[in-house]
Amino acid sequence: MTDDTDKAEELLQESGSQKLHEAEASASTAGEDDDSPDSLEDAIADAFVAIDDGDATEHLTTRDRRLSALFAGLDDAGQLAALAQQAADELGRDESPETQADAIRLLLRYAIADLDEELLTTWADGKRAYERAKAERAADQVSEDTL
Repeated sequence: MTDDTDKAEELLQESGSQKLHEAEASASTAGEDDDSPDSLEDAIADAFVAIDDGDATEHLTTRDRRLSALFAGLDDAGQLAALAQQAADELGRDESPETQADAIRLLLRYAIADLDEELLTTWADGKRAYERAKAERAADQVSEDTL
């Protein structure tokens, strides 16, 4: 029993000390699967497919009491819509946020653009790659159906 406990504690300590970038580095050197995405664009396109197939959720979730209080306070004080509209304007998006979800979505996009604007371009490229592949699958299906 203590041997199993010692092994479990050792594994727990190893996993707790492992950082994400170390895990990714070891995965890339340990012979990745052949179907792993080659780029962020591919990973994004694959994620859209996974969402369509029900293998991934389209919802983002976070539990943060302080952020929740901030957004509730902004909303209750009537300031959330203006902040979200400012983000939409900065992003060059012609939309008016109507819900807290709209505001969070716009503010998150703005933060991403502020940190690395190239990510939004890659995101859009991934979405376009997904849409092209989806259209090709639909065209292939039509071709097969007419045979």
